[in-house]
Amino acid sequence: MMLVGFDMMCAQALAAPPAQAAGSGSTSASAFAELPALAAHDGLGGADACAPCHEEVTKSFGASAHAKVAPMPGGSSNPCETCHGAGSAHIAAGGDTTKIINPAKASRKDFAATINLICTQCHTEMRGPFAYEHAPIQAEGCVACHSPHGSENAGLLKQPMNAVCTQCHSPSAGASVHSTKPGSQPKPCTDCHTHIHGSNRSATFLKAEFLN
Repeated sequence: MMLVGFDMMCAQALAAPPAQAAGSGSTSASAFAELPALAAHDGLGGADACAPCHEEVTKSFGASAHAKVAPMPGGSSNPCETCHGAGSAHIAAGGDTTKIINPAKASRKDFAATINLICTQCHTEMRGPFAYEHAPIQAEGCVACHSPHGSENAGLLKQPMNAVCTQCHSPSAGASVHSTKPGSQPKPCTDCHTHIHGSNRSATFLKAEFLN
């Protein structure tokens, strides 16, 4: 995950006026080209069809919330196909990565757009575009913070909530609004910054009661 420079990108995003949002809707045509295959499911016999080659992923995937997700209308009972599209051609070709939707193989400029389009099939409320975009989502996609194949953390986060945030946002100290009393436990960042995936009202993604 590329986090270097995110603090600068966040600062630029906060400085930008809420004109036309450049978020999830502003992707190049090539990012969309491979995604229609998501609608064409093969109905493979569950994730077991993927396990022989993707053992490390499937080993932990069973405990993931994504493994239990109901298939989309007309979709496959194989949860892998919900995000990666039809898999029979991929399997028949001995694992040919051009015959499956694999965001990791997308071009650098299309990577985040491809990831975000896949995730927002289900997470529609995160789709945007928003007046204020969260820079990591635009640069690295949802996987900047989440592990879609499984995580021991809530929300499939790569780390506990505040640890994810402080990779880019250094903890504030002193007499700031973020300071805490000695011995007290810091609150989750999302107690206040509730619209962390993007906001049309707050450049710092604050919840509505702080904006009135």
